Amino acid sequence: MSDYWPQSFLAAASARIPVEETNIILVDEFVLREALDWVSGCENCETDAVHNFDYLLDATTGADPTTTEYILCRPAMCPQCCGHITEKTRIRIG
Repeated sequence: MSDYWPQSFLAAASARIPVEETNIILVDEFVLREALDWVSGCENCETDAVHNFDYLLDATTGADPTTTEYILCRPAMCPQCCGHITEKTRIRIG
């Protein structure tokens, strides 16, 4: 199996925290809009979109990024191209 999976993937998988220690936050409309105010584009329309949307969610909620995952109340929309933004979509801040 180690021949199939890249070493970087195996290292990242072993560094994941147990599901029992993961904080799951349901992002409501207020928090979603607050985070979207910082988004100027997404990976579909901006070549320099380097931050995941959950980076902004961490900043907006004050949650620990090493132990937190998010569930959006609805798909977010990119202000530039109207593409869907999920928790892991790369975005441009600005």
